[in-house]
Amino acid sequence: MMRFDVRLTELITLIRGTFANESIYLTCRPLKQGEAQHPSTFAADNITDLDIWTLLMQAKICSGNIDAVALVLRIFRNEKTHIQNEEGVRVEVPYKDLYMFLAEEAGVTGFDLQTTLDMHCTYAPSGEPISPEPAVNYKASIDLLTEAGYQPRMMIQEKKEP
Repeated sequence: MMRFDVRLTELITLIRGTFANESIYLTCRPLKQGEAQHPSTFAADNITDLDIWTLLMQAKICSGNIDAVALVLRIFRNEKTHIQNEEGVRVEVPYKDLYMFLAEEAGVTGFDLQTTLDMHCTYAPSGEPISPEPAVNYKASIDLLTEAGYQPRMMIQEKKEP
């Protein structure tokens, strides 16, 4: 894991400035005292609400009203593949790049590829493994930040695994 010298508001600005609104699918879950709160999801139909939501969450983090916001970002790519759905029907789906972040008062923590894959493929309540999402390229957070023009010199510290 790597802590970046960037706030939630700056991260969202980087994402929106790099990717077309219609390619973004972002799930955000505030955390308070280790408990996940109700998630918010932003995509093409409500992406304009993301800016005000981000400001509100940053204020809640800074005031101590919440501890952090967990973010799962999917970027839809133009390339498509075919998969078999649960009913056995072959369907065309877009490839997606998936990144995970944790925004706290001290900055944004990004995750390496293995940690992203492990967290996304584990059922949190039981700790049991679940299958990876089809047509998803799991990626390290630094890959997104580099693509968005983030300067690596801004990295401030590596967080140690507990």
